[in-house]
Amino acid sequence: RGGKQRLRKQKKMQALGRLVGLAMRQQSNIDVRFSRAMVKLLLGQRMGFEDLEEVWGDLYSNLRWVLDEPDSTSVLETTFSVVEEDDAEAHGGAPGGVVPREVDLFAGGREVPVTELSKGKYVGLYWRFKLGESTRPLFDAFLTGFSFVVN
Repeated sequence: RGGKQRLRKQKKMQALGRLVGLAMRQQSNIDVRFSRAMVKLLLGQRMGFEDLEEVWGDLYSNLRWVLDEPDSTSVLETTFSVVEEDDAEAHGGAPGGVVPREVDLFAGGREVPVTELSKGKYVGLYWRFKLGESTRPLFDAFLTGFSFVVN
């Protein structure tokens, strides 16, 4: 699905990639701070659950609670899906707006309840989704801009 807002974000990340690439190429220092997760992506390293904390602190704390709290799933009452904000314009809505979009963490996930036995799997799928699939278009846009200048 398209959407002008999403495309604007990707263009900004592509421009940032070009800026960082240009600074590297010219051996200039710029004050840009990347999260540990972003550095790992750039270096091709594997990310872990702890990397989520720096980027989405509240989500990390909530997922940590799910793992640590006995019987957390009786309070949580969720399925193997997450709700993401999506560009409303891509769904015929107003420019700049957002709409909720349910995403299955695996095929049919919204039909499968999370239990005490499966909450570890849920947390693992959720953080991998957030640090992977949901941010991949922005990361790829950054790399496109970076590679344009560096290569």
